[in-house]
Amino acid sequence: MKELIEYGIDHVGFIVPDLDKAVAHMKAHYGIRDVATLSPYLETCWTNGNPHPQQCRCAILSLAGNQCRIELLEPVTEGGYHWDYIQRGGSGFNHICFKVHDFAHWRDYFRGKGDDIFFEYEAEDEENGYRRCMYARDGVMDLIYEIKEINRYRNPDGTLQD
Repeated sequence: MKELIEYGIDHVGFIVPDLDKAVAHMKAHYGIRDVATLSPYLETCWTNGNPHPQQCRCAILSLAGNQCRIELLEPVTEGGYHWDYIQRGGSGFNHICFKVHDFAHWRDYFRGKGDDIFFEYEAEDEENGYRRCMYARDGVMDLIYEIKEINRYRNPDGTLQD
């Protein structure tokens, strides 16, 4: 099994109140040109174990030939972690993300370490396939990290591809 360090950091995540304004700023201020805007999608989420629907607008900004990516998230629906973050006055850097094949292993691993896994989601659509993620707090580093499953698509028989 791969060690987490072998995956590297997939992206750095920011939560913003206005996605269009944030993208325009990143383009003008930093010269970023490679931007992919994802359609808002409804996900099944759990914040501190409480289920709720959530929708965010999302833009992925690529730097250095896609060696580094920035994720910008604007919450659309009320409630849940991302919405509450903005309502509390938060805006800007939020988390680093590791994108892994063996999501369940890493969720169990970090639960076993006692990390506070306070947000999870599960979603599936034709464009992005099936995916899961979790946000957790690393109390020593005062850091929120995301463990995100590498998207998988369904085989003709309905099973998920590896």
